[in-house]
Amino acid sequence: MTTTTTDMAETTTTAAETAYFGNAEHVGEKVTITAVVDTDLTDESVVLDAGAYGDDSLLVLFKGDQPEFTEGQSLTVTGTVRQFSYDDYADDYGLAESALFEVYANEEFLAAEEIVAGSPAPTS
Repeated sequence: MTTTTTDMAETTTTAAETAYFGNAEHVGEKVTITAVVDTDLTDESVVLDAGAYGDDSLLVLFKGDQPEFTEGQSLTVTGTVRQFSYDDYADDYGLAESALFEVYANEEFLAAEEIVAGSPAPTS
């Protein structure tokens, strides 16, 4: 009787992030993402570098008092994926002039319900 043993190498795989913002497939879904601030746009909006989630310039809208965010700062945001139209969201989020938001027309964005800020980016 022959006994065979096999050494199984353990592998750890990090799952790829879901591309929530690559197309309209996830509109209406509640998601949580972690990404870094690209631009602190207005008092109620920020742009995240969310390439891992399908959008290198992800618009995030939020209500209420939030601290000022800095470029490179990590944010964990929970919210609902929506399709952006300035006319639909300008009043609810107190958005500035429409020209600032034209680039996001008909793109997916994140309507934030909760934002947890990581440490600000180090300054040199």
